[in-house]
Amino acid sequence: MSLTQRNAHPQHKIVGPKFRSDPRTVDTLIRISERVAKLHGLDAPQRIEASGPNGGPIETQEQQPDYSKFSLDELIIFRALHLKADGDPDWDKTF
Repeated sequence: MSLTQRNAHPQHKIVGPKFRSDPRTVDTLIRISERVAKLHGLDAPQRIEASGPNGGPIETQEQQPDYSKFSLDELIIFRALHLKADGDPDWDKTF
């Protein structure tokens, strides 16, 4: 018996017979069952769409990096790494 099968209905262990007819207990058990189903991916996938103000597009702003904070040595290393990442075979000749 797998862990999932063994713990399929843990609420039966928690709730005694006299509490099973209490509406609050039943509501809590339903919410637990819904949460477990969602955690295990048993619910149908939900479509979530992000949008900007009033349902419009999300506005983005491209930011340029601030290279003024780099020292000269850091700029040289940065350039060499950038060339290497781009596949330049002569990337190491920048030193």
